[in-house]
Amino acid sequence: MALSSVTPWKKTFLEALEWQTSQGDSIAPSSSKVPNASRIYIRHRFRFSSALKRMSTVSTFPLGKVLIAVKGASETIKGMLAHVPEWYDVIFKWYTRWGSRVLAPGMKDMDTMPIDKIHKLHREEVESNLIFAALCMYYPVFCIMITGDNPLTAVHVARDGEIVDGEALILDLKENAAHEADLCWGTVDESKIIPVDPFRLLDKSLFDDWNDLVQNTWVYARVSPAQKEFILASFKTLGYVTLMAGDGTNDVGALKGVALLDGFPKNLQRIAEQQVKKVYKNQLNISARLGQPPPPVPGCRRGPEEGCGQHCRV
Repeated sequence: MALSSVTPWKKTFLEALEWQTSQGDSIAPSSSKVPNASRIYIRHRFRFSSALKRMSTVSTFPLGKVLIAVKGASETIKGMLAHVPEWYDVIFKWYTRWGSRVLAPGMKDMDTMPIDKIHKLHREEVESNLIFAALCMYYPVFCIMITGDNPLTAVHVARDGEIVDGEALILDLKENAAHEADLCWGTVDESKIIPVDPFRLLDKSLFDDWNDLVQNTWVYARVSPAQKEFILASFKTLGYVTLMAGDGTNDVGALKGVALLDGFPKNLQRIAEQQVKKVYKNQLNISARLGQPPPPVPGCRRGPEEGCGQHCRV
């Protein structure tokens, strides 16, 4: 980055570390008690490339020491390290699976050299035999599934999407249940069944644990639109910034107040109306092919025999 155009968040980051930028591409500690020898001058930079997934700088200290600093995608920097920690892959893959953006900085020292020679350095020479510095996690995001589909379908898709990887228990009716209250917890393959007594009084203190529960549940299935909205509202109440992607009109309620593209109520209503029109036109085409009277227009209380199809329009 050119220090003359440091973005506000980068400047805030440096200030938090008690460093400051100045003219001439230099960075120095904010404290006047720190010796001037700590000032860093960026002499040359290889700018970030989305194709290469990295950027690097060549800097010098007042006493002549040359510092190489490289940052980039974890999998890219791995091939440039002189020594890769044995836990490297396990750690960065774990965080990326849970939605974090993981960067790996590397560094090394070089012998003192004149400025003109620094400008002639090749990128391959700079970005090699690096010392691993750290793994940096940014923008922690976690993904949950809220669906109206069957729990078995939900668990299967959640596993494919790596939302869950452990054993999942599903609350459902027993096989050949004689009553709608014959419930049990069971694994997907039904190898483990845990009976449930639905007539046992619930401990009211369970409702006090809702905030903890909602933050540790990854898949919700057979969820109604009102329940979707409640789950999203719970996250927002807890201070989370929520983003929900939905493809049907039953998701509109849950999308209220959620920053998804254009989330204003007026636009959400327009999305719902367009979906209703699309479904109704498909129904009209099917009715015409079968020689049946057109279905009633959504929202109209009159049937076709009362002239609904002639007087109402979608």
